[in-house]
Amino acid sequence: MVRHPPLARPPAFRPPQNGGAKADDERYVISEESMQARERQERAMQELLRKRRAAAMAVPTNNKSVRGRLRRLGDAITLFGEREMERRARLAQLMARLDIGVQLDRLLRAYEEEVEDEEVQYLFFTEGPKELREARIDIAKYSTKRAAVRVQRAMRRRDDQIDYKARVIT
Repeated sequence: MVRHPPLARPPAFRPPQNGGAKADDERYVISEESMQARERQERAMQELLRKRRAAAMAVPTNNKSVRGRLRRLGDAITLFGEREMERRARLAQLMARLDIGVQLDRLLRAYEEEVEDEEVQYLFFTEGPKELREARIDIAKYSTKRAAVRVQRAMRRRDDQIDYKARVIT
């Protein structure tokens, strides 16, 4: 029978004695590198939160609406080489940035008040005189006759070319 050595016991925890523990009033000196790392981490967290807000915001999908909102917010409507989805993402980021500063609501409310003040013009039609209607009908009849002649001529040319090619090949 083989005997194994006895198992070692883990060392017992003993609290430090006679000044071994640090006092609460002691201040830690943070190195410059550590401060820079902390600032980078803080900026990264703020950027992550801004991206989350941008993703959660209701941004219009219509390209015309996106351009209008960018115009209202005072940003460039189109950047060089920018497509619709990139423009929409830029609007979402801009709105998230402004939302942090609580400027977005103020700007949008001011624009809505301006829009309410503007007078909306609608397209409307009026019936013209009978002579105008008759003249337009005559022009349409004349044009359709000429178009029919052009189509027949084009079809004859196409048929002639097909016949010619068939004779040349055989």
